[in-house]
Amino acid sequence: MYLTGAAQIDITPDWPVDLCGFVAREQPSTGIHDRLYARALYLEGGGKRLLWLHADLLGFPGFYADYIKSLLHECDGLEEHEVMISATHTHSGPATLPLFECGEIDPKYLSLDDCLLTRQLLAVSEAAMRDTEPTRAWHCEGKSDLCIDRRGFSTAHVDPIVGVVGFRREDGSYKAVIANYAVHLVAMGGANRMISADMFGAASRAIQGALPGVPVVLFTAGACGNLNPPEVGDDFPQMERWGGGLGDIVVASLKGAEAVADGLSSSLIRQTVPFPTLTPTTAKEFADRLRLEVEGNESPTANRIRKACDRWEAKRENQPNSLTVPIQTINIGGIRFVGIGGEIFSIVTPLLRRHFGTPTYTVSYANDVIAYFAPSAAYLEGGYELESAPIFFGTPPIPMYTIESMMLASTRA
Repeated sequence: MYLTGAAQIDITPDWPVDLCGFVAREQPSTGIHDRLYARALYLEGGGKRLLWLHADLLGFPGFYADYIKSLLHECDGLEEHEVMISATHTHSGPATLPLFECGEIDPKYLSLDDCLLTRQLLAVSEAAMRDTEPTRAWHCEGKSDLCIDRRGFSTAHVDPIVGVVGFRREDGSYKAVIANYAVHLVAMGGANRMISADMFGAASRAIQGALPGVPVVLFTAGACGNLNPPEVGDDFPQMERWGGGLGDIVVASLKGAEAVADGLSSSLIRQTVPFPTLTPTTAKEFADRLRLEVEGNESPTANRIRKACDRWEAKRENQPNSLTVPIQTINIGGIRFVGIGGEIFSIVTPLLRRHFGTPTYTVSYANDVIAYFAPSAAYLEGGYELESAPIFFGTPPIPMYTIESMMLASTRA
């Protein structure tokens, strides 16, 4: 049995904000298509406890996730490893990551001072921890062919598995559900200026509407750094169909779920990733590759790309020589969720499953969003994730720090 608490709270800004995730987007938002939520799952079992905060956002910067964890430690005595903070990675939410020219963060929404997001995250945490009751955990898997490898190189890989853990009361109703699937939430592309939780929001609504108990649903992003839906566009009905289909898979799979053993643990490490040394000359050469793609183009998007390159070059003067990637492993009765603070290519999850020998799911965008991390072969292929994205992230190009290395680090968490 697990003592389980769950709650959700609206985190939608009701004023125009910059949206986050696309350089090819005019700002700010023009309205709200569907509401955004932060969801909290609180578990106690075997003398251990865990608070998992999950939000309909692009991601949380590491400094902010650490700040929220410090507040929860002050208020509730939760240790750093007892809290995981993750995001769905919707590209139609307010700017929450400091990406160059992809939307500016509104301090009324996210800051280290009083802001809407902090107030709501603390409120939903307290609500979950106050409202606990006994449940049993049930595990199942479904499959979806929705995602596609967007890169088109020889390393193409998809992960069709939809992982599910449901927390069920004795009367058969559900208190909470964790779902996990590897796909980028870009069904609504850069032309969209309406706030939306994208497909996982639609999936969560479908699950809540179909399962008894109206459970709180944490629909999490798997290792999806290379995976998109079939189209990136502005078709809201199509997005709703795709998301509803994922929700239907979760509901159908739970009919054949198996009971999960008791047991709860969580651990956290910070893995150091070194940066290459960039001289002013090599930094300019790297940025010039992206500038060349928009040479002669005077569109607003092209101008933002050039500005991002300029900002990236200027930042190189004060760049640290390494970064740290948070890797957190949650074990619920032998079902593992490995949270990594970055955009992870999908091949990592089957590697982790083979290593642990038990059901394992990668949770991308957990506790930070630093960069893309790819298998070694992908570094040789190049592509947006490894050649252009570092400029928007504001980091040097990540060295060949392979998925294999990330996997080994995660086993120490």
